[in-house]
Amino acid sequence: MRGSHSSHLVGTLLLAAFGSLLAGCSESFDNPFEGTCSASIADTLGTPQAGDPVGSYRLAVQSSCAAGPTFGTLLSTGTWLVVPTGASPNAVAISFDGTYTRTNGEILNLKMSAVGEVVPGPGSVPGVVFSGTETFHGGTGIFDGCSGSAKISQGGFAVGDWDGWRFDGILTANNDELET
Repeated sequence: MRGSHSSHLVGTLLLAAFGSLLAGCSESFDNPFEGTCSASIADTLGTPQAGDPVGSYRLAVQSSCAAGPTFGTLLSTGTWLVVPTGASPNAVAISFDGTYTRTNGEILNLKMSAVGEVVPGPGSVPGVVFSGTETFHGGTGIFDGCSGSAKISQGGFAVGDWDGWRFDGILTANNDELET
């Protein structure tokens, strides 16, 4: 009898430990969300679209983010809008509405908002150093019911060897069934 109780307890503890590695917003309330992203930036400036502010430009960006053991690798492809702010000759605001996609296809919706400064860069694309915020609002699979934000720091592209940024934040579950 004693052996079956302890093996049941060990099995329960192993299952709980394994589940915590896979937990996401759909399974717990607060989840640390931090890591680094590397990016590939198009080597030419995109054409502004109708309605874009004067002096703005668009950059095609592909990023790959390492988000730790719970969330894994997140990929994103999209267009960043870079807009002069007028605060100084080189000050810009950067925005992006899009998604991060896990390698298994699960999606996290996001909006990125950052401020930065244009610096000389190689080729036709100027470099930009930046910081800002990513805001998350739902998704699929592990990201179902998520919301939250992450601070972006150490951001830069076309600057030396650094095309990427760090992020640090929290994803929170908003699922009613978790609130007991």
